[in-house]
Order: sequence, then C-alpha cells, then structure tokens
Amino acid sequence: MGEYQGFDEDKAIWKYCRDHWLCLFPKLPSRSTFVRQGANLWQYKQRLRERLAHRLGAFCDEVHLVDGFPISLCCLTYARRCRSFRSVASYGYCAAKDEKFWGFRGHLLVSSDGAIAGFSLTAANGDEREALWDMLAQVKGLLIGDKGYISEFLRQELTG
Repeated sequence: MGEYQGFDEDKAIWKYCRDHWLCLFPKLPSRSTFVRQGANLWQYKQRLRERLAHRLGAFCDEVHLVDGFPISLCCLTYARRCRSFRSVASYGYCAAKDEKFWGFRGHLLVSSDGAIAGFSLTAANGDEREALWDMLAQVKGLLIGDKGYISEFLRQELTG
C-alpha cells in the first residue's frame, strides 16, 4: 500500500499509516515492530502478486522475457565488513556494468505486455538458469533471455 502511495521507505509508510489510518488501527505498533511484521507477510504478498498476475494475463501470454540484475548491499570496499545477510549474500559479477558486487541477484520474468509473471532472488554468485525454474511453473510459449540463460540442457527441458 505504501509503495503505491509513493513512499520508498518503511518509516514513511509507518508515518502515513499512523497519521491517516490510526482510527482503523488503534493498536498500530512501533515502527520497528511494524516493519518486522510487514516483512513476515511475504507469503501473502506473493499470493497477491500471483493473483494480480493472473488478472493481468501474465501467464496467458505466448511470449515472456527474463533477465537478472544485481542487487548490491554495500560498496565492494566494505563487503568484507558488511554484516547484512552475511549467511546468504555473496560476491557476484555484473557483465553489463563490468563490475563485481556484494549482495544478491534478482531475476524478473515479464509477459510481453509488461505484467510481472515471476520474481526470484538468489545469492549474487547463483546461476541464472537455476533461478529460472522457480518462475516457470505457469508460463507457456516463447521465453526470451540473454546469454546467461543459454544452455542446451535448459533448451531441451523447456521444449520437451
């Protein structure tokens, strides 16, 4: 709700809810609790995204595009000291920017109309082809991706 209102930070979302919706949510928790509880709703957010994708026809389209992108957690200089997501983040390389980074890699699958059909998050050193399997369950038709998705095994599995 907050992001659709144009708020990019959790603090702004919490403040908006406190200032405009407190009568509906009189037990609105502190900002840190609000953010933690919101993060714990990821399964419900995923279901909502899937329902929206169905309504937008994201799975009925005959053409889908897929690509990966870096999600850097900190400047590479500070990566060894970065404690954020230490157990799951990793070093990666972005060929488009010709740079190394510390963090994650996002993978986005969209229909030709631009409706999001899938999203996956992996460690930065993860294989794009492996992340693809998490997003393809309901997709049919032509799949277009860059060279990171080229694989004879993958081609055979998807055409078979």
